Amino acid sequence: MKLELPSGDAVKVLVDGQPVAEGAEVAAGSTLTVEITVPDGKELDVFEFEGLEEKVARKEYVVKGDVTLKVSFKDKGGAKPIKPTAVEAMPASVQCFPNPVADGLQVKAEEVVLRYRVLDLQGRSCLSGAPRGESFVIDMTGLAPGVYVLVLEGKDGPFGSTRISKQ
Repeated sequence: MKLELPSGDAVKVLVDGQPVAEGAEVAAGSTLTVEITVPDGKELDVFEFEGLEEKVARKEYVVKGDVTLKVSFKDKGGAKPIKPTAVEAMPASVQCFPNPVADGLQVKAEEVVLRYRVLDLQGRSCLSGAPRGESFVIDMTGLAPGVYVLVLEGKDGPFGSTRISKQ
């Protein structure tokens, strides 16, 4: 199984305690440790992975298939927090359904959504993703029943939010 890493030196990967490089062969069942060094003035924006499962401990994963890591950073303090109790109306060009939702929330927009966040009513992030598309599904099955706020972000930052009821 191959290892695909983001460019740069901000991400260090160890397999069974030994450093590995891009393209290295990694055996299924190996323990993979991810160490991320955040550059000065930046904060972690995206940390996504494929081919890793069963989190063993903090920053440690078990290899299940070809491994791909996606890591990106943003300027510190770049995004303003959104208060979930003061929901900004979602533009009419965005559809979110079904609402209430049991499992998959379908989102369709006329502009590319670079990032979404699902917040609880205390403003804590429960889910997030980087679909980089106009149509996608958010898997809500892991959330407890209740009311949440969906925030969509485009190239110019947040462009709307709406309340979502989870059954």
